[in-house]
Amino acid sequence: MEFSTGAIFCMAAGGFVAALCNEFTAIWLVAILVGSTVARRMLDQKMQIGAHALIAIAVTAGWVIVAAANGNTARMAQFADRGHIGHSLLEALRFSMVQFGQFLREPAMIAWLVAVAALTYTIPERSEAAHPRARFLAPGIIVLCLACCYFEYFVHYYSTGIRLVERAQNQALILLLFRLRPVCFLAGPNLPEFAGADDCAERDHLVPQLGTPSRRPGFSCRSIASA
Repeated sequence: MEFSTGAIFCMAAGGFVAALCNEFTAIWLVAILVGSTVARRMLDQKMQIGAHALIAIAVTAGWVIVAAANGNTARMAQFADRGHIGHSLLEALRFSMVQFGQFLREPAMIAWLVAVAALTYTIPERSEAAHPRARFLAPGIIVLCLACCYFEYFVHYYSTGIRLVERAQNQALILLLFRLRPVCFLAGPNLPEFAGADDCAERDHLVPQLGTPSRRPGFSCRSIASA
């Protein structure tokens, strides 16, 4: 499925606004756009390079505004322990692993995964043959999401010299929570029959998006797995 002109401009505007929220969201969105392009290339779909580039430009413009803000620079200068890249990489890894383990042990998280997995098994099988590289979508989404979350932890520690505060952890947890939904679908028992946009339409109808991060530009289940 190709992005319509209206959808492209809506995603560009949404990406611009999202990039204004903090220093790392824009990097997430650009990484997601790159992931969308790679997935389309892997599955031999129309690339729509222009659409992805337009969204990326809008996101980058928002990031430049945030990065160049005088108040932001002054605030960062108050942290004396910031700027140690090696220590930041290690501490971000340690703390993110601890938080990820706690996240997976949350009763609500367990219930969510069970519900999504059960729903996946209710989807009728498809007779069409899947693309031979479709099996790489689920692990690819997982790696991308984990990398985005780690990047948030690293940026915060590098910029401030302290671990990511609790209120800032919510965005990473929400990203993981709602990206696990399409991962369960893609890794489910019907993956060999996964054929593209029609499957995603059925699955998106069964599990409403509710404004979740899975609607981010260029990397929804519908966008990366459609024909």
